[in-house]
Amino acid sequence: MTVQHGDLRLERHGNVAEIIWAAPKLNLFTPHVAAAFEAILGRLPSDIRALLLRAEGKVFCAGVRVQEFTVMDGRAGTDFSRRLLTLIRRIEQLPIPTVAVVHALNLTIGLELALACDFIWSAENVSMGLVEATVGITPAAGGTQRLVARAGVARATEMVYTGRTYDSSRLLEWGVVDKVLPSDQLLTQARAFADELAAGPTVATAIAKQIIAVARDRGVAAADDITPDLAGPVLISEDAAIGLETMLSQGPGAKPAFVGR
Repeated sequence: MTVQHGDLRLERHGNVAEIIWAAPKLNLFTPHVAAAFEAILGRLPSDIRALLLRAEGKVFCAGVRVQEFTVMDGRAGTDFSRRLLTLIRRIEQLPIPTVAVVHALNLTIGLELALACDFIWSAENVSMGLVEATVGITPAAGGTQRLVARAGVARATEMVYTGRTYDSSRLLEWGVVDKVLPSDQLLTQARAFADELAAGPTVATAIAKQIIAVARDRGVAAADDITPDLAGPVLISEDAAIGLETMLSQGPGAKPAFVGR
């Protein structure tokens, strides 16, 4: 299955969907790209069990096209930020594991899109950054706060205030990136990881994802409050029945054939 919307296309490989951003030259972000993301997300098959977000070309993303800002007043800027945050949250709240695969330079909104994913995998020698400060503006799609969540206040403050780019090895050290691989291995290994996630108990994973988000945003006590009502019903899922039966009949080392229900 392949679906094209503007500079984005949606492909399906088994139980994994891939969103591929392939605009000419620099994968610059524009309102048309935002619309394409919105449309593609609306076309995700209901039965997929993991998602890869990746790009093609010389860069993953060179940022928002600067000309977009020259025609915005404060109200338009506010509306644009709200639209971007809605897109980011839509990716973040998908009830499936998500992996951003960053093969090359990734700036501003491109990094913010990656930060919306559960995992960020990067090629070696890739630079990333929220560089808005270099042109006198502020990250508007939630990258600042998501860097705080991943890397802590001090490192997020440095990255946002200075507008510098950082290589993937430093970002791995800081916890922004989850894995760094040679460029010729990145996509193959990321796809294998996505397949592994998709083969897991994705009903349970979706619940865990909600609990993790609440713990991140509101703290451990808030996550404790919601855990019984979310985790308890997982016991009657089809995957739980499969997992328990497999362990009882084949032993704890056996691999259950989960179905995602």
